[in-house]
Parts: sequence; C-alpha cells; structure tokens
Amino acid sequence: MTQSLPKPIIEYLEASNTFDGDRLIAAFADDAMVNDARREFWGVDAIKRWSDTEIIGDKVTFDVKEVREHYGEFIVDAVVDGNFDKSKLPDVIVLTHYFTIRDDKIVSLIIILNAPAEQLSAKRRSSATMRAVGIDHPPHPDIAALIGTERHRLLEVLDSLRSADWPRPTPCPEWNVLELCCHLVGVDFSSLSRNRDHHHGTVPPDGLGEAEFIRWIDNLQMEWVNAARRLSPRMVIDLLAWSAPQLVDMFDDEDPAAYLAHVSWAGPDPVPVWLNQIRELSEYWIHRQQLLQALELSADLRPELVGPVLEGLRWAYPYRLGEVPSTSGDTVVIAVTGPYAATWYLVATASGWDFSEVPGTGVVAGLSLTTDQAWRLLSNNLRAAERAQLEVSGDPRILDVIMRTRAIIGSPG
Repeated sequence: MTQSLPKPIIEYLEASNTFDGDRLIAAFADDAMVNDARREFWGVDAIKRWSDTEIIGDKVTFDVKEVREHYGEFIVDAVVDGNFDKSKLPDVIVLTHYFTIRDDKIVSLIIILNAPAEQLSAKRRSSATMRAVGIDHPPHPDIAALIGTERHRLLEVLDSLRSADWPRPTPCPEWNVLELCCHLVGVDFSSLSRNRDHHHGTVPPDGLGEAEFIRWIDNLQMEWVNAARRLSPRMVIDLLAWSAPQLVDMFDDEDPAAYLAHVSWAGPDPVPVWLNQIRELSEYWIHRQQLLQALELSADLRPELVGPVLEGLRWAYPYRLGEVPSTSGDTVVIAVTGPYAATWYLVATASGWDFSEVPGTGVVAGLSLTTDQAWRLLSNNLRAAERAQLEVSGDPRILDVIMRTRAIIGSPG
C-alpha cells in the first residue's frame, strides 16, 4: 500500500519501523514542522529531539491501513504500536498522519488519534459502494496493456501524417493536430510525475468550486501547449513513443482494487485505482478520435478499447443522478448499440443510484444511442443538433441530468 506514497513518507515510515533515527530525520526539510498531540516541533533539531524520544526511543512501529491524497496532501492511517504508555488509549491505536511534501522533503506532519482504520474505511466508502454497485470489478483485467494498445494505435496514425496534416484544426478549440499531440505529451509527463514520481508541481488553489477548477485546469493546459508549440512533429512523436512503455509499467505496478484514487466526475469519494486508469485511457482514446476526425477519418470503434472506455465513463451517471429526487426502484435504462452493445440499468436506492443487472420496480427514463454517440455524449463531443436527435423518453428532470452528464473535467457544451 505504501508504494503509492512519495519517497520521504516511505522513508519516515520505514525508518521508524527499523528504529533508524538518522534515516527518519533525513526525510524532513530543515524548517519542517511536526504537530503531535497538539504539540508543535519546529525545525529538524526540535523534530530530532521529539523523534529520538517518542518515535525511535519508544520503538514506535506503523502498520499502514489506508492512504489517501487530498489536494497534494497525503493522509496515512496507521495502526501504531510501541513501548509507550497505552493505559488511556484504545485497544487498537490508529493515528492519522497528514503529510505535506515540498522538494522531496516532509515540510509538515500533523498527527491525530483516530478511530480504527477498518471503521474509517467503511465509513468513507459506504456511500460510494452503496451508490456504485459493481465498481469493485474493473471492465478489463489488464488496463496497462490497453494503454499500450492505445499508444500503438496513436503512433500508427501520427507516423502516417504528411506535413500538411499537422496544422489541421481539431475539435479541441484553439488546438490544431500538432498542438493536440503536444497536449498528450503533457498528459504523459504529468501522469508519470504525479502518479509514479509523486511530484505535485501544480497544486490547485484551495477552495475552488467545480467551475473555478475547470477554468484553472484549462489555463494550466493552455500554458503547457503554448510553451510546447516550439516542438517539431518528429520531436512530439519521439516523446510519445519514449513515454509509452513507462506509462505501461506505471499502470502495471498499481493495485487496481485499492481505493486510493479520486475521479472528480464520479463523485467526491475515493474510488478504485482502476477507474482512474480507465479515466486516463479514455483521455488518450478520445483525443485520438478527435485527431481522426481532424484528418477526416472514421472513429476507431473496435470494441477491445471502446468497450472498457465506455464501461469506465458510465460511472459519471450515478453521481450526477443524485441531483434528482427519486424513489427506491426508479430505473433509468440506457441502451447502447453498435460495435460495443450494452444495456445499463441505473436503479435508485435509499442511498443513491446503483448500476444493476436488472431493472427496478419502474422505468422512469430511457436513452437509446449508438456506440459512437455514447462516447461523444459523455465526453462533450456530440453537437447540440446531434443530441437533439437521440431517442429519449420519461421524466424530463432525469433526462436533463442524463443529457448533461459528462465524464470529463469540463462543462456540457
């Protein structure tokens, strides 16, 4: 579980478990701060005195039970043991550690006594698991391999381009083919830096609402593309080929079942890592479809990729349907036909909306669309005139939510 943590946090935990005081203190910045039991220790000298006595001296060990990331801060729940006075403490002692990392060093550590980690996990996940039945099961057993397949197909397209193709406009506003590919290079670098190297160079400001966050991320992406315009097509292709095996290795090293990911369009609760992997796969796949459209070629709807993509994107629906009052048993039926064919039953329960293998007591809304329309609708690539032609029926309030739901960071177009 600790493999998803930044190196200095791993160093801190392993140093404590092996009673290595020098290694532990080396994980901190010179001006770091520790707050333990409402006591503050500023700077490495004070932190060393604290750790020598109360961590290394008391032979404190950590058994990590849960790891979460929140706006660049890492939160670690660990069962703690050692040679300290436990007379007024619970039978199972769980300390929640709030780590802040800068320049590969711990700059802040706040330690709080909490309930047992199993209770914390159940409490945090109850709304997500009750709302999202089936989310524990990824749509494909090897999403890392799908990333490799997707990149191979992208490079095939790019290798076939002529000089006149690179300036073509794409469905992404303000980006031509070359600029969209520069964006993909940025996505690769960002994913590897954030998820593999645990480097968070661009943390969003605190307190942003959804619309403000969308503007922030749009501006961040434009900054990258503006800087990357100086790259040649050959450089862009070489960089995408260079990063591809590293992405595959990174995805392969992750635990797809671990509830360590956050996918904003699926809700605020932690979700399994596989859903974030599918989110990243879908971004690459959708941008390739946009490139094909710019080149006046048909979308690539081969089911081995579009199937898992849609099986991931559909998890935007349960969260968004929570906006609408419902009665247990209400059912929304979404029927997809074409190379990827499926019928999704969304059923209202006392705690929210779930996917179900069978409909509930009453169908309140329905949507029928093709494979091509499905991915375009969920990714904001279906024009208003095309949306108006979709076959819909039922409660207008629910249909409004279904038609506005997007599995991307962005507003419905």
